[in-house]
Amino acid sequence: MMHRLVFLVAFGWILFSAPQINAQTLIDKLQLPTHWHEQYEVVSEADGVLIWRDRETQTTFQKRLAPGGNARYKYPVIDTLLADTVIIIDSWAIDTSLYSGKFRLMGTAAVYGASQPITLADTDGNGRDEIIGRHKTLNVSGISIRYYEYDPVSKTFPEVVLLNPTPGGSFGSGDADEDGYQEVYYMWADSVRIKEASADSQYATANRKSLYPRKGSYPSNMGIGDFDKDGKTEIAWMKLGEKPGEVWTELITFETEGNDSFRISSITRHISNRFVTGRYAIGDFDNDGSTEFFAGNIDGEISGIENVANDSFAVHFHAQLPTWNAYYHFTAGDLDGDGNPELFLGGDRFENGVYTTLITVLESTGNNSYHVPVAFKILGGGGIYYNHIAPGDFDGDGIMEFALDIGGMALIFKATGDDQYEIFWAHRRYGFYDDSIGIGDVDGDGRDDLVIGQAISVGNDTYTEAMIFKYNPEAQSVEDHNTLISTEFALFQNYPNPFNPATTIAFTLPQPATVQLDIFDLNGRLVTTIADGSFGVGRHQSTWDGSAANGEPVASGVYFCRLSATVPSTGTGAVYTQTRKMLLMR
Repeated sequence: MMHRLVFLVAFGWILFSAPQINAQTLIDKLQLPTHWHEQYEVVSEADGVLIWRDRETQTTFQKRLAPGGNARYKYPVIDTLLADTVIIIDSWAIDTSLYSGKFRLMGTAAVYGASQPITLADTDGNGRDEIIGRHKTLNVSGISIRYYEYDPVSKTFPEVVLLNPTPGGSFGSGDADEDGYQEVYYMWADSVRIKEASADSQYATANRKSLYPRKGSYPSNMGIGDFDKDGKTEIAWMKLGEKPGEVWTELITFETEGNDSFRISSITRHISNRFVTGRYAIGDFDNDGSTEFFAGNIDGEISGIENVANDSFAVHFHAQLPTWNAYYHFTAGDLDGDGNPELFLGGDRFENGVYTTLITVLESTGNNSYHVPVAFKILGGGGIYYNHIAPGDFDGDGIMEFALDIGGMALIFKATGDDQYEIFWAHRRYGFYDDSIGIGDVDGDGRDDLVIGQAISVGNDTYTEAMIFKYNPEAQSVEDHNTLISTEFALFQNYPNPFNPATTIAFTLPQPATVQLDIFDLNGRLVTTIADGSFGVGRHQSTWDGSAANGEPVASGVYFCRLSATVPSTGTGAVYTQTRKMLLMR
């Protein structure tokens, strides 16, 4: 069986086949797939580091799979190496101009989420979600909670609610007591405060209930549903608790007993000695009819909790991600349409000196059994938190996409087939220090909109601003983007980079020119020319397959691509040149 690694680039897919990997001696310890042996062999696993090599090229690789010494992770490792498909993205190499028209900026609202997602909820029942978050202005030290709502006449987002005093950070919404009014939930010390509208067409500003899940612990995140299938709606929270010498994380549920009436129905501790601060992924992931909750901690440990009876839940799954800070996990149903809901689990780490985000996607192979059909490896950017990732149906086709905000780069991914994904939209921002996203229908057109909140630094002060983006179905596709007018000569970084066996190189021209794209080695010798001729205004691209002018493959190493563009009206000689460094890894 062949293992297909799929590298996602800003221009499309580059596919190549490579046999899968086997480490027969590690199968029992790490649950590695048996197909690893077709290309790779284990060299060593000493001191918690797995070293393996390619049987054909003798290239050696290594990855730490344990903290060090003789210590092992407590749970089996779920590694991106085990995925059938690995999608590798260099976030800073993406040409965002390809996607510039796909979403349009509707406007702004002066909030962000801080450590929580931005809440979107239609609390006044007019069909348009309000944008609810924390507000900070320049020269004012306090932070308040404010609601903003889209005005279809002015096409702006005016402020409609200022909550004073601030009830804490909002971290969810829903109609748990099923009275027809959307509630907004706020975290305040060790309590949860619920606000709701007092009457039709009013906003959720009235205090309805304060819940105290457990004294001395701190609620975060939430979910709403009939998790034990008894016909009553529950609110589920992640609870962080501590006392001298001990910290823990637990799932706690409140069950509805009537209008504004709740009772604690279950408490399930699932990770000890470490806090979990991410969002629960909630769903029936193994299709056994029971609700599961998944979450991770700072050490990358993942725990799963399953409903086993009325008001009863039990831990049924433990695993180790190959990363730290496993704080983001979410559910969006069956994104790729293969009949199995996907479970997204992720974290971040430094890998070979590069800040790397790893998202591992699990699908069920049976009751409480999972495999890794696809994984995302995103290079560059910055840290990611659980309020930076969420699902939404932005194009209104009934199939969920998922949005990710990483280090100032907003990405939306869309499934194009079974376990295959592409970049649906990319947008880069600068000048902020904290961000969060929210997803909802702000104008009532039936399609989800994306809200990106951020705190923007001005000297030693900050202010908050959320940008609201809407899908633009009239935008040109990525394939048609080369007809757009470019305003400058530009040679973009090749993608992927590093690459094997091929890479794509794009450039833009503000006017017709004679163009030559040359590849040089580290010694300055010409290797090959991949473009030579007349090109019109706009964006163009060429592919280098890693071979010399004689068709022979070149060795691994550093190469340079040089763009030389001559505008006919200026006579002979290149009037514009630019060079990019590339790395070929065979």
